[in-house]
Formats: sequence, C-alpha cells, structure tokens
Amino acid sequence: MWKHHPISPAYEEIWGRSCDSLYAYPQSWLESIDEEDQANVLSKISEGSSLTSIVEFPEYRVVHPDGSKRWVLARAYPIRNNRGEVYRIAGIAEDITEKLELEDALRHAHKMEAIGKLAGGIAHEFNNILGIIIGNNELVIEELPEWSLARENTEEIQIAGMRARDVVKQLLTFSRQDNAVKTVRDFKSVVQESIKLIRSSIPANIEIQQTLSDDVYQVLGNETQMNQLLINLCNNAVDAMQRAKALLRIELLNKSVDEKYAKHHSNIKPGQYVKLQVSNNGIGMDKETINRIFEPYFTTKGIGKGSGIGLAVVHGIVKRHGGSIIADSQPGQGSVFTLFLPAYEGRLEDKKDEGIVLPTGDETILYVDDEPSIARLGKLHLERLGYTAESTTDPLEALEMVKTNIDKFDLVISDMAMPKMTGDHLIIEILKIRPDMPTIICTGYSAKVSEKEATRIGVSSFAMKPLNRVDLAKKVRQVLDESNHSK
Repeated sequence: MWKHHPISPAYEEIWGRSCDSLYAYPQSWLESIDEEDQANVLSKISEGSSLTSIVEFPEYRVVHPDGSKRWVLARAYPIRNNRGEVYRIAGIAEDITEKLELEDALRHAHKMEAIGKLAGGIAHEFNNILGIIIGNNELVIEELPEWSLARENTEEIQIAGMRARDVVKQLLTFSRQDNAVKTVRDFKSVVQESIKLIRSSIPANIEIQQTLSDDVYQVLGNETQMNQLLINLCNNAVDAMQRAKALLRIELLNKSVDEKYAKHHSNIKPGQYVKLQVSNNGIGMDKETINRIFEPYFTTKGIGKGSGIGLAVVHGIVKRHGGSIIADSQPGQGSVFTLFLPAYEGRLEDKKDEGIVLPTGDETILYVDDEPSIARLGKLHLERLGYTAESTTDPLEALEMVKTNIDKFDLVISDMAMPKMTGDHLIIEILKIRPDMPTIICTGYSAKVSEKEATRIGVSSFAMKPLNRVDLAKKVRQVLDESNHSK
C-alpha cells in the first residue's frame, strides 16, 4: 500500500528517519511519537473509519533517534472510492517547533515587559516610603547619644532600610537587564552580611552551618547582586526543607581550577576562583527538574508559593559576573549549588568612613517633591548640613518661586513623578528663566527619563531615590562645586 502512496521527503527531516524505513515498517511513525502524546494521536486515528471532514490532530512531539524532539501539527482527511466509502486516510504534518519557540520567546518578552512596568510602579511608591523611613530615622539617630540602647535599635532600622532600598534596585536591575556598577569587593564580608539577614528571616528550626575560609579572594562585582545571590539560593533551599531537622550549609573558599577540572565542566575556564557552595538536606530534585531550574518562571511550587524567577536571577547574576553555577541533586537526598566567581587579581583599597564628616555649605536650595513628608525631610536634612532651604509639594508653585526672584536659589532639587508638572518639565521651564541654574532630578523609577535623557535637557545631576543623608550631602555639594567651578 505504501508504495502506491508516496511519502513526502519532508518526513525524513521532521521524523529524523528515512522514508524507506517507513515503507519497511509503517508503524514506526506512530511509535516515534513521544509516549505522553501517543494516546491523543491514537484517539484521533480511531475516528478514521467515520471521518467525514478534515480533523486537526493535537500538537504532538516526535522523538528523533538521537533523543531530540520536534513539535508537529498534523491534519487528516478521508479519501473515498466511487461508492463514497473511506478506503484510506491521507495526512499532512507540519513541523511547528520554531514557531512554538518564537511564541514562547514572545510570551517571555511580554512577561518581562509586564514585570518591568510593575517594578517601576512598585519602586516609585516603595522608594517614597523608604525615603520617609530612612530620612526620619536618620534625624532620630542624630538626636540620640551614642551610648543609648535606642540608638543601637535605630541603626539596625537604618541597615534594614538600606537593604530594602537595594532589593528594589535589584528588582529594577532584573526587569531591565541592566549592567549594574561593579566594584572590587571583599566577598567574605558580603556573605557574612547576607547570612545575618537570612538568619533573621528563615524558620528557627533550620540550622545554618557556615564555613568561611580566611583570606578569601576579592571579586569584581555588584554588592547588591552578590547579596541577592546568596539570599535567593537560601530561600530556595528553605522551601525544599520541610523536615524537623533542616540543615543549611554555606561554604566559602578559594578554588584553583585546572585544565583537568575544566575539561569535565565545560562552562568554566581554568583560573583562580572564589567558590561558594550552598547545600541543604531537603527533598532533592530529579534530573528533569535540574535541567530546568534556571529557566525563568519554572517552578515546582504550588500556585501562590513561588514565581519561578529566583534561580533565574541567580543564574543571570552569575553569568554577568563571568562566573559559573553547578546544581547537583538526587530525590530525597537534598541539593548542592556550587558557584564559581572569578578572583580579582588587583588590590582592594581600604574603605574610608564616609559617615563621619559630611560636606556642608551655606547656599540656598529649593526642594520640590509632591510627597509632603519627603519635601519636609529634604528641607530638614539640607538645613542640618548648613544650607538655607525651602520646600514645596507643588511644582507650579516652585516655578513661581523661581520667577519671583531668579537669583534667590543656588540649586533646585526636584522629584520626577509629580502631578500638574513632572520634574523634567519643571527644570526645562526653570532653565528658560535662568539657564545657569544647577538642578538635580530625583526618581524612584521612571521609564520616561534616564540619566542620559536628564543630561540632554540640561539637568546638572540625576539621583535615584531614596537618598539618605550621606548621598544627599555628597550629591548637593558635587553639583554646587561643579557649578561654581564653571563660572
């Protein structure tokens, strides 16, 4: 029968088998369909004797001899004799693998766009809240003597607030796929700080064992992202440990990778590395799960219990830092994640204490923010730094204040997202009145204005909210000094 009904040569490409093999064994086309899809295909085939019109088969996978798979969309229709009887069924199959991959990529792009927009809205609102918390807390710290127990508590609040700020920055970094600024870091101290935060946020029944070697190599990286690495890995481990005696191990040491080791691990090159290993005694994973754990939105957790982006973020950060990550696990035997980050061969400069002496001044500054608490805090901070400061929540009022006395203010600081008039438009109007006015735009997040765009319209400097007292003092003094120098 097959010899009288030729098979398209496209069969060989889609099924990965020769047409001659199908002539010799007609059943082979069905047996090569993925086992999970065969039942649906057979169900449609069973309709063949009563087929009256074209039938669309469900999408199914064909397994090639080498184990690779192709997605197929097939149609079948009846061939009738002179008496109207169905004597055979003809079929057409189309390889839709690339089409599905493009659709998946498009869906992923849409998801990323949605996350970016959501992150922007959250960041703007959340950074305003953080600005109020951090700013008021700094004012309280200034009023408390160093020996006060309350001061110790407020300093803890400050640390937590700054960490929260960094988490928002990390969210934006992930959604926009930006390359965050990297500096030479003492990776051991970053890990130690991360462990403190992890310990305070995980269940008490989970024991943390840490082995951190002395003299660990320095790395070139972004501190916020490196902090996020360990937090995400540990959160993932916590979710996998549902037993009473849960154990989380964190190990940090130097690792020299030679040619032999690199040969067996194709994603790492010979050289000096910092090795971070996070292991747990949780439920473990099978091979199929391990192969997908770094995919965005892949999760084995129930609805509402995980987004599936935690390990994808980890993988992305590791790659952006030129490193490598290896996952090893067996069902019921826990999991081990091993990270390699390239060692920095240069010298780590000593950090200077920036919080003791802040730059001050005696200029007059206008602070504009539609959030009353932030406007008030900006004014208070500037006054404590020695400046004469005024604030307003209305950008139109701010513009009128500048028009009334164009020489009164030495600097205008404005929020970006405000009703009536956005910060960039406010500054454009101010520069029409006084072209040499130093200006700063502050934003928690804005898709409309970037640092590059702000510079283009004449803004002197661009700052991400929330600004703490140190950041504000340095930014203000820098802009004023540059303005004075250019005159």
